[in-house]
Amino acid sequence: MLKLSKKSEYALLVLHHLGGLDCGDKATVSEISEAQAAPKELLAKIMQLLKRSGLLVSTKGVAGGYALARPLDAIGFLEAVRPFEGYVGLSKCSDPGPQICERADCCALTGPMVALNAHIMRQLQTLTVDDFLAMRAPPSSPRAINGPSLMAVAAKAS
Repeated sequence: MLKLSKKSEYALLVLHHLGGLDCGDKATVSEISEAQAAPKELLAKIMQLLKRSGLLVSTKGVAGGYALARPLDAIGFLEAVRPFEGYVGLSKCSDPGPQICERADCCALTGPMVALNAHIMRQLQTLTVDDFLAMRAPPSSPRAINGPSLMAVAAKAS
């Protein structure tokens, strides 16, 4: 199934953090690490890769730091995660690269999996990081159902 790596998740956190800064402001790896409770060394590597990918710009020196190269609504979701993922898709049989599955030639699911994957990829290609960050889990999601209620959290806090 389509699952993002931890590096992709941290990359999205970095973009979220930098997107929340005032225009012209920068943030250091240390500032983002502390604000996002993320490992500094890992974030440094992720931010370098985001810079090489053209999503971030950096300034050296005392007043240095990182900033977005362009607004979050101009950065594609797939563009943000691809540097950290190998193949992005549903299954190995829908990967356009060399066939991994020895049953691909005779499997009844190969065609439908390729079609479903193409449909999902078309949707993801139109999604920006800004769109993604604006999403909220629906009330019927497993996370919402299985997590503690807001009332229970509030009661524990008092």
